[in-house]
Amino acid sequence: MKTIEILAATEKDAEFIESCVAQYIDNQIPPAPTIYMNRCVKENGEVVGGVLAEIQYKNVLFVDVLWVKEDCRNKGYATALMNDIEKQAIEAG
Repeated sequence: MKTIEILAATEKDAEFIESCVAQYIDNQIPPAPTIYMNRCVKENGEVVGGVLAEIQYKNVLFVDVLWVKEDCRNKGYATALMNDIEKQAIEAG
């Protein structure tokens, strides 16, 4: 039986893997523009939370970052941000 050796991927390895996945997806799904859906919550003009997300391949929502300022946590901001981004994604199709 062949031994399988698993190694830490270098940055070059990771880029190669990403390009292979992108090529596979491009062959399966017609290209579509990325729709950026960045949202934030402000208190008194100060950003205290936000979500950075995007829709790719027409209908796949990727949430890249969800952040809420530490002293504003447990106030429902993260839930409100996620609900809003989901609503925006649904409206975008």
